[in-house]
Amino acid sequence: MSIRPSLGHWPSVVIAIIFLLVHPTTSTGGRFSIRLNSFTNPEGLLDNSSCCNHNCSSPCSTRFRVCIKNYQISIDSSGPCYIGEANSIPIKSNTVNELQWDFEFKFRWPGTFSLIIEAWNVIDTGSQQSNGLIARLAIQQWLSIDTIWRTRTFTTPLNQTFNYSYRVVCLNNYYGEECNRYCKARDDKFGHYNCSETGDILCYQGWSGEYCMEATCNPPCLHGTCAAPNLCTCPLGYTGPQCSLCQTYPGCKHGSCTIPWQCQCDEGWGGIFCNHDLNYCTNHKPCKNDGICFNTGQGSYTCSCIGGWTGVDCSGESNGNCTDCGTTPSEDDGTKKICGENFTCLNGGTCNSGLCLCPPSTLPPDCRLPFCSSSPCPHGSTCVELTKSCVCPDGTTGSNCSPTSTTSCNCLNDAVCRNNTCICKPEWSGVDCSVANATYTLHLLEEVKEEIGTEHVIVVIMVSVTTPILIIISVSVIIIYKRKRNKERRREDEIVRLQNDENDGKLVVVNKFKESNLWKNSDNGGGGGVENKMRCPPTISGGQGIPSLHHSPSIGNQYCNNYIDPGSTTPYLMRSNSHDLYKSSNLNNLSIANLNMTQV
Repeated sequence: MSIRPSLGHWPSVVIAIIFLLVHPTTSTGGRFSIRLNSFTNPEGLLDNSSCCNHNCSSPCSTRFRVCIKNYQISIDSSGPCYIGEANSIPIKSNTVNELQWDFEFKFRWPGTFSLIIEAWNVIDTGSQQSNGLIARLAIQQWLSIDTIWRTRTFTTPLNQTFNYSYRVVCLNNYYGEECNRYCKARDDKFGHYNCSETGDILCYQGWSGEYCMEATCNPPCLHGTCAAPNLCTCPLGYTGPQCSLCQTYPGCKHGSCTIPWQCQCDEGWGGIFCNHDLNYCTNHKPCKNDGICFNTGQGSYTCSCIGGWTGVDCSGESNGNCTDCGTTPSEDDGTKKICGENFTCLNGGTCNSGLCLCPPSTLPPDCRLPFCSSSPCPHGSTCVELTKSCVCPDGTTGSNCSPTSTTSCNCLNDAVCRNNTCICKPEWSGVDCSVANATYTLHLLEEVKEEIGTEHVIVVIMVSVTTPILIIISVSVIIIYKRKRNKERRREDEIVRLQNDENDGKLVVVNKFKESNLWKNSDNGGGGGVENKMRCPPTISGGQGIPSLHHSPSIGNQYCNNYIDPGSTTPYLMRSNSHDLYKSSNLNNLSIANLNMTQV
């Protein structure tokens, strides 16, 4: 390879500027490595065949210079080394092994390069150093990004040998054929990914998006956001792995919710926080000594004491000297005394040997009325005497079976939903109570009739019957009037059309023009033929006469020129002896070739 001597650095500077413009240094990075496997100079000669030392007996003090620059057809060994340049320390030997140089660059790898390796002999005289060139190699090559070393051997004419290897690789986190693709694995708020061998982003499991910043949750979050793979962050009011569960109102004890901050009480509980036991009697049995417990709502109760017992829970003795208060059952009948000096039987019962003889429809032992006798269960609920409670139908709840909502049946007009069926008021019927009940309406009319009297009803009926008849009559009159008006309009249009036809001067059929005094048949004599002569009208009211015109088959159609009565604005009338008329405002187009002619 020829080496061009230096002619100044300006051309090289220009080339370098162009090189950097074509290969910008943004987000790129690579490393060019040179490895000198061995160098041998067996004779200890310089490139001019002289000895390194004057007698060639001692080895050369060899120093190497490496220069890597942009691709040059004719390599300039003295110009700047744009990719990299390095010098080794002098080595007192004619054989050198294992030297390596690495040059990092921050531009897109162009794929080509020029390489110069020089060996110099360094002579140190104490005050200064002198250099003598031993050998030089210079190559230019295409080189792609690869981790494989390419090995070459170069031998000079003086039997000096360079054995060297080179390669170019991308720096860490740079990829691609030009080392211009940047990818750095990370797992932080700016991304969650690794890098492939070609620099493509590979998202970690559970992440997606361009830079793997979007977490994925499976199953997805219902009311929250996916903050990390399969980790939902719930807003206030929701909880659970998928934020699908609503939170009850703070302090809610025995309730649930369908939307956040609700407190819908469970069955048997009431109050704002669902902490009031609505069935306190059954759950706690607070009444002692056979006292009967009544739920009063909101977790409260009352005890109805018997046998002389008193107090909130029937545990206290009346006046402190009860003689018959719940005595021990007698051995004879095994019953307990109920009535006595301090307690009488209820509802007309009579006391007999400490026991109440109760009348029908009352209950022992104190003849009290049954729980269900007062109809305590409203809204169609069922009363259970044994448990002294109400069994509520669908659409009602609570101890009093209060209606919850009518929307489950879609009932209208204040109907009550029961067992998924609408219970309509008397005036309505139908599945959803939306149809007016005709029978009920007639019943109301009967009631109204009784209140307002027969004469008022007759007036109402007459008005109801005559109103449609009046409407029909009014509509009929309007239709007849419109038809009459349309007929008159058509008649007026016909008259106007006829007048327009007359003013436009349309032609009337000429049937007997031959008999007119304007027409004459005569014998020409010469040819034996008949001459048809038409005379134009004479002067009328000072008008100018127009000469007669002749017509024969050889002449063709002849015409009377325009002839208008100067004293009249109407078209000139030509009348024949038979009173047939020909009327025209323009006689230019009067053809006499056909006597029976109709002008349309």
